[in-house]
Amino acid sequence: MHPLILPYSSASVERVFSSVKLILTDRRNRLKTETLVGILLAKRAVNTCYDFVITKEYRALYNKSMYDHHNESSEDEEM
Repeated sequence: MHPLILPYSSASVERVFSSVKLILTDRRNRLKTETLVGILLAKRAVNTCYDFVITKEYRALYNKSMYDHHNESSEDEEM
């Protein structure tokens, strides 16, 4: 038998909902889930990482992953 375990506090969940509410405004209400998750992760990384150094390799990897989907969609349009 597995007992139901509830969190002691819902403060962390409330913080996430509060952050989402600040991001999703009337003008930005059509963001995709992936975009919203990316913004939340970036916000968390910026708030917790002060000594992060962006190398050329990291930037190239990040840019490649950002624009790969764009190249795929343009190839689909050509067909």
